[in-house]
Amino acid sequence: MSVPMLTIAIPTYNRLSFLDTCLDSIASQYTPQMQLEVVVSDNCSPLDPIDIIEKYRQKGLHIAYSRNTVNEGPDGNIGKCYNLGSGEFVWIIGDDDIILNGGLSRVFQLLEKEAPDFIHLGWKIRDNRDNNNVMEMSMPPVIYSFTNHVHFLKNFTHNITFISGSIIKRKFVTPDYKHFLGTNLVQLSFLLQALFQGKRFIYVKSPVVGVEPDNSGGFKVCDVFGKNLNQVLSYFDNHSKIERVRKLINNGLIMECFPGWIKRIRLNSKNGFTDSDCKKSLHPVLKSYPFYWISLYPILVVKQSGFQLTWTILNYPRYILNKARSTRKIISLAITGRKILI
Repeated sequence: MSVPMLTIAIPTYNRLSFLDTCLDSIASQYTPQMQLEVVVSDNCSPLDPIDIIEKYRQKGLHIAYSRNTVNEGPDGNIGKCYNLGSGEFVWIIGDDDIILNGGLSRVFQLLEKEAPDFIHLGWKIRDNRDNNNVMEMSMPPVIYSFTNHVHFLKNFTHNITFISGSIIKRKFVTPDYKHFLGTNLVQLSFLLQALFQGKRFIYVKSPVVGVEPDNSGGFKVCDVFGKNLNQVLSYFDNHSKIERVRKLINNGLIMECFPGWIKRIRLNSKNGFTDSDCKKSLHPVLKSYPFYWISLYPILVVKQSGFQLTWTILNYPRYILNKARSTRKIISLAITGRKILI
């Protein structure tokens, strides 16, 4: 095969059944006309996934396999994935995610016809009753094109951190990502590079990726999306519009993510996250945001006995504010985006 148009790279660790399902979602949609290579990077799992990889090679997928000799951590393996392969475009997909049926061909149509620098893809939670054969991408898909990166980012804000939701041109990938190891957000460094340097952006509002429900945890969520995220953003402080980007991402997290995460942490000891002091992680980086004081600060400082009542009182104004934010997004999309039909 000549230089492929698209590299799909899958970082994996010790999740053979998930990897099998992920590769099946690709193989079931692949055709020989697609200029596609698949790369699997295993992070020194106790069980080698080579048998699963060979199964899909036999089905016609071009799969390159890399196995780390030591566990390099999630950031190390993800950073490596961005630099593996030779496709003009790079799409990192988590081993527990799938491409919805019809999604792969639509992605190739966009790459061929629109020549984007950055594509952001919609996603939806997988129903445990579903399988790959019934999880179809909605048709016709809702797709918009942008030439302004801020107008583009407004549509998904904090979801830029979702690893399986972005495709970027390889020319924006740098081999030097050591500054971002240990943040749990190494992917964000590559995506911000594409966001700030790119000229043409595509937002696929319709879901293309299926996400395994309740399959995250084992880390300090407030540290990662509070302190660490803003640490990554600080590396781009020399860009003229970094403040707008920073506000869009942080406000999205404040209004849509942190309240639910904090509720899980404070009310459920088996919540999957390992945070012990969310206020310590969030207050220094978010105290300049008005929404922080409205939506988060009260539930961070209230005593445990008053948490549920405080949550209930704040839930309605948070709902109204989020409805207003959604309305503004719809209006902005209609004004600044160019609808694409494929």
